Amino acid sequence: MTRLRQWLDATHGTRFELVRHFLLRFFESDLVTSPGEWVKTAAGGAGVLISLCILMVPTFVHRYGCLQQGTPSLFCPAVADYRAQYLHLVRTDTLWLIGLAMCVTALLTAIQWQSLFPTVRDCLALAAFPVSPLEIFWSKLTAVTVAFAAFVLAMNWGPSVLFAWIIAGRWQEHTGGTQAMATFAAATAGCVFVFFGMLALQGLLLNLLPPRWFERVSIYAQAILFTANVAALPFLWRQPSAAWWPPNWFLGLGSAMLGGTEPGARYALCATAFAPLLAILTYLVSYRRCQRLLIEVPVDRRQNVIVWPALTSWLT
Repeated sequence: MTRLRQWLDATHGTRFELVRHFLLRFFESDLVTSPGEWVKTAAGGAGVLISLCILMVPTFVHRYGCLQQGTPSLFCPAVADYRAQYLHLVRTDTLWLIGLAMCVTALLTAIQWQSLFPTVRDCLALAAFPVSPLEIFWSKLTAVTVAFAAFVLAMNWGPSVLFAWIIAGRWQEHTGGTQAMATFAAATAGCVFVFFGMLALQGLLLNLLPPRWFERVSIYAQAILFTANVAALPFLWRQPSAAWWPPNWFLGLGSAMLGGTEPGARYALCATAFAPLLAILTYLVSYRRCQRLLIEVPVDRRQNVIVWPALTSWLT
């Protein structure tokens, strides 16, 4: 509490300090109270990304190297033209990168499902300070968005640049920088759709379900989303080509940035714009609903009963 008071009294302003407070506590949980736990989480995530690059870069280099040398590719044996094989592999691998980025985003969002909205612990920690519930929700939303932006930049920029460097060759249709930007934009748009879509889903559950049902349904939704994305990881190499499959939308968006004309680009633009708008709307509408939820469904019934009257008076 002493540190929090110092933050709120700093010259940067209340909202800035609230955002910093939520960012530093974003990866903390009630089960792990050690300070600086977010550093370990970030280091672990960086290690996973680096390991994935180490595993996949040699595979891609060998595949496109053999194709440039005129060796038949095993990944599309029905195509005799090497240039057609090259274009097919670039499209398939770009779709894999987009699907992987969306899947990893969904996994991490599901893991942090309980941290997307302000919790009872946040409200209790800030109840003694002159901040309104709406300020807390705005600051939490800003902190979640900043953390997501940093994650997307770290996850998508490096693989996009490496992929553009690997596929460079005599059949390359665009410069490496243009290819990298298109791949990065497509993967980032897919991540935006997934993250804000899941954020909007939780907001809809919060607004539509009775308070007594929300906690149970939210836990089931978190488990289903996490399990479905873990199960989807092995199948990213064989994604369907149907128009309803979201990664195809963002593949079309990347192709449109390179001068192509694919109908999926329109769906990608609509999804990228609609998901954040719906998430922000449900997030801001939820702050009054969340007040009622925090009062009616306390997370830890073993807390001191004196705490709840103080929280109730602050929220109302």
